[in-house]
Amino acid sequence: MVGERNVYRIPGEPDRYIKLEETHEESSVFGVVNDVTEEMQRRMQIESERDTDPLTRLYNRRGLSRRVERILEAGTGDTYAVVMIDLDDLKEVNDTYGHESGDQYIISAAEILKKIVGESGLTARHGGDEFVLFLEEKSEEALQEKLLQLKSAQDSSEAVLHDGQHVPLRFSMGCCFIDEVAAPYDEMLEKADIAMYQNKRQRKEKHGKQPRRKE
Repeated sequence: MVGERNVYRIPGEPDRYIKLEETHEESSVFGVVNDVTEEMQRRMQIESERDTDPLTRLYNRRGLSRRVERILEAGTGDTYAVVMIDLDDLKEVNDTYGHESGDQYIISAAEILKKIVGESGLTARHGGDEFVLFLEEKSEEALQEKLLQLKSAQDSSEAVLHDGQHVPLRFSMGCCFIDEVAAPYDEMLEKADIAMYQNKRQRKEKHGKQPRRKE
């Protein structure tokens, strides 16, 4: 059953949707089945466009929030974490190579992060050079493995710009584990954001900010 009351999805190629309704005549009750496929497809298209970042095709801020809240309300018992990501060098890429290359830098980051997160979690562009990841795994060990992959990618990734140039892709990150299903998502996001800025300050002290061409 899909989100709307009394609407059911019939799997197929393509999927179809029906709505079950009751009609009453004197002492009798009749069931009526209506095909609402076109209506549901229009609604899902509108929702998808509303919840999707047009540049990266990831969830946007609103789309991620809606889906995370549904997951937490369902309470599957899995282990969760919210990860805030901030690209370290987007301004320098824009200044050095132009805004079209800056867009490609963002797209490259989106592809890298989505690949690491995989199908078990959610990847979103929060706006500008910020991304948010919602990690969901069956165990804390599996979740820690994802975080190790992200930490490894912080200083080992690269972006391919629109003119074919390769530049290092670096990002700062902060994580907050969701210990209780009832914990507010916004609160977890704020904690991850604070941890991310701490990580960014540490990285600025350790690394230079200027993006380099890959020889």
